Amino acid sequence: MFNQENLQNMMWGFIGQQFSQLDPEVKEALSQVEIDIIRYPDRMVLVSRTIGANREAAQAGGKLLDGLGRFIPEYLSRAFKVKVKVFEDE
Repeated sequence: MFNQENLQNMMWGFIGQQFSQLDPEVKEALSQVEIDIIRYPDRMVLVSRTIGANREAAQAGGKLLDGLGRFIPEYLSRAFKVKVKVFEDE
């Protein structure tokens, strides 16, 4: 049977492990990133913003969104067996 709490605990452990392996400069850049989540009835929008004018933070925020863009569709598909479509606007 699906146990969402166990799945989330495993994910948090893995994510924490990966974060701890990042270079200090990357951790510093990420500390200056804010992610806004805009929730609509039928969708969510994630927006990366940086605190100040730190170029490295802007790049880190973009990479974070890129990573989420790859992770979330696979997570939804595998964990919940739903069909996922990804639309990219470049």
